[in-house]
Amino acid sequence: MQIDLLVSAKGEIGMVADKAFETDPSGVIYDALEQSISLEFSETFDSMTLNVPVSGEFAEHILHSDFIHYGVFENGRVSKAAQLPLMLVNVVWD
Repeated sequence: MQIDLLVSAKGEIGMVADKAFETDPSGVIYDALEQSISLEFSETFDSMTLNVPVSGEFAEHILHSDFIHYGVFENGRVSKAAQLPLMLVNVVWD
């Protein structure tokens, strides 16, 4: 599965996958200390840490977001789209 993170011109965060998960994610957790993103799945009570680097300018945008736009593109078409709530952990505010 290929997952990409994007930032719009307005600073909104997006996550795009090329395949759907077995169950739809219900939320996203960003760990600022680890600079990692995990997906939460309420249907199965599972979580999955993504192997997607989060640093620099992208990390700044995610720290000021309440949600992530999520989309799945399969066979050249959008098969799923949602806005997932974002929770921040291990953030130290100056």
